[in-house]
Amino acid sequence: PPPPPPLFFLITRLPPRATLLPSTSLFLSADDLGAVLTALAPYADDYKTYIDDAVELLEKNVSDAGYTSWGSANADSTAMALMAYSALDDQEKADKAYDLLCKFESKTTGVFTYDGEENALATKDALTALGYYTDHLIGRIVIDPDDPTEPTTKKNAEKTTANKSTKETTQIGRAHV
Repeated sequence: PPPPPPLFFLITRLPPRATLLPSTSLFLSADDLGAVLTALAPYADDYKTYIDDAVELLEKNVSDAGYTSWGSANADSTAMALMAYSALDDQEKADKAYDLLCKFESKTTGVFTYDGEENALATKDALTALGYYTDHLIGRIVIDPDDPTEPTTKKNAEKTTANKSTKETTQIGRAHV
């Protein structure tokens, strides 16, 4: 059999679903949840229950100011959420986290802030998350073979392909009539 995934040690020690509720402190900050979700994303099919639970809990750590840790919205926690949603290919939540992360960018220097002050760790976390987000967006781009000058997204490409197949079937059916 193939070797277990790199996260096998962590996953086999995750508590049962019932203990991943807000009554415990395990994996409840946006930072922890973001890291766990990012790590589990490549194995999403195998760990769907854990991922669904963690996403639900992560969404309890968000305010209009950003994702929170210890009750305070900050760039680091928001970056971890962006990284997680990008790794999970959740476009809507990744876009929301991106918009919130941009609120922490310094208007003068372009670095990211923590508690209103420019911060190297916040900037590192933000840049890491932005890398995941960029990879996520690039992974969604598909070149239409009929018009290579018009890139589209995977969802649009699937609809376009489905529409073309329907049209081709209709045209073929008419040609034989």
